Amino acid sequence: MIDRQKWRLRLKRFARDEQGVTAIYIGLTSTVLIGGLALASESGFLYQQQRKLQHAADVAAYAAGTRKAAGENAAKQKTAALGVVQKSDFSTLTTSNIMLNDPPTSGSYTSPGTGKWAIEVTLEKTQPRLLSSIFVNTPYTLRGRAVVLSEGSGGTACVLGLNSTKVGAVTVSGNGTVTLDKCEVASNSDATNSFDFVGASGIMKASCARAVGTVDPGKTEVKKGIETKQLQLDCKNPLENAAAITDPYANKFSVPSYNCNAGSTTYVHCGGWTPTGTIPSGVHVISGGKFKINSNALVSGSGVTFVLVDGAEVEFNGTATINLTAPTADNDPYKGLLFWAPNGQTQTHVLNGNNASKFNGAIYAPSGKLHWNGNGGETGCPQLVADTIEFQGSNNTYIKIDGSCANNGTTPIYTGSKLSLVE
Repeated sequence: MIDRQKWRLRLKRFARDEQGVTAIYIGLTSTVLIGGLALASESGFLYQQQRKLQHAADVAAYAAGTRKAAGENAAKQKTAALGVVQKSDFSTLTTSNIMLNDPPTSGSYTSPGTGKWAIEVTLEKTQPRLLSSIFVNTPYTLRGRAVVLSEGSGGTACVLGLNSTKVGAVTVSGNGTVTLDKCEVASNSDATNSFDFVGASGIMKASCARAVGTVDPGKTEVKKGIETKQLQLDCKNPLENAAAITDPYANKFSVPSYNCNAGSTTYVHCGGWTPTGTIPSGVHVISGGKFKINSNALVSGSGVTFVLVDGAEVEFNGTATINLTAPTADNDPYKGLLFWAPNGQTQTHVLNGNNASKFNGAIYAPSGKLHWNGNGGETGCPQLVADTIEFQGSNNTYIKIDGSCANNGTTPIYTGSKLSLVE
């Protein structure tokens, strides 16, 4: 028979017994504690990933800015930016994860200001959840954003000598005055007197001069108390021992197909060419011989590009009236290109003309020599890029690069700009 009294006593003792309470508390709260620690660890991991993504955005913006400063287009800027992102522990990210805006669409630099430009890079990455996926299935979206600003003493060059070792990669000879309006002269040669004067009479006026080597300041002449310098710059001093400027047109164009065995045509000129009158728009291939314009000739052409191959060279007479303009349409593969002697074409090209002559576009001979003779007046909006460049003659040469040249289609040659991460 059950002893009810004893059972009551046992129940009372059990109710008063505190042994094992801690184990019960731990059992009840351990799930919450472990879950909290796991969520905290997940938050720390997300913070780390966010910081890494922001760092990748920073270096990507700088890479894009560097490529823009070198004159490359938006597609190449984005490729450079993505390359450094993938090397920053985000190898799985693709072009769909990166957005490049020039100028930025938000922030303080949507309108960078005169003489400045800014690029915004935004990265986006999907991050799967860890323990929190028990409660929510939607992954995290991490974002990084950076803005790089170009400002400072940088400008735009309209004359660039590409030779890396020659004394006088850019030279002024004769007794004329070369005036580069609102643009700079640059030489990639590391030689002493990379930019050089030959003789004591020639004058160069420019926004600034820069060289990988040194710049010859020329002579200073004083007549009747008036001091005249051969090198006259808007900037305080030339920039020497500077970084080389990237060739803005390297690997940008392809030589069109041509067949001289079939003879010359409207756009293929074999063994040289001496045009007169109006030249048809389009790409003209000159294969061998001289591309020559004779004395007193009147020659014009709009939307034209001249490709010099097989040893062809330019020889324009000083008394001719020449007015040539490169293509300017964005969809034209030769946009901004007026003359081109591809790599390996080492000939000397001599350009003369009277004071009514105009050349609008890039004159590009990466392996060739360019001799530009004074014509006594404005020369339009040309951009000279060659292995070596020499200004000769006794007349004044005036090369204009300003607002009126903004739409001539050439690729800007940026010089000396300072890149800064600003956002």
